Amino acid sequence: MTFENSSSFIIKSKNVLIRDQSNSKGNSSSKLEPAWLLIENGKIAKIEKSTATPPITHRRKPLDVYDYGDLTIMSGLVDTHAHINEPGRT
Repeated sequence: MTFENSSSFIIKSKNVLIRDQSNSKGNSSSKLEPAWLLIENGKIAKIEKSTATPPITHRRKPLDVYDYGDLTIMSGLVDTHAHINEPGRT
């Protein structure tokens, strides 16, 4: 799904992968939590851990809200299983 025509919008899910702050030993962990994300100009501007309804306006403009229910949202996921060969094979 692309969001080319929206400069700001909200995505939310019951399963957003959020990395916790590092503990005293320098270790960090991640866990799934209900949350919503404000996306501005294609980048994550805010993450709010909450089951509450996200705002419907931002900077006096209405926001589209995309609810992904139980689907998992993860930032920065890259498909590392790509078959790219340069200059190419047949």
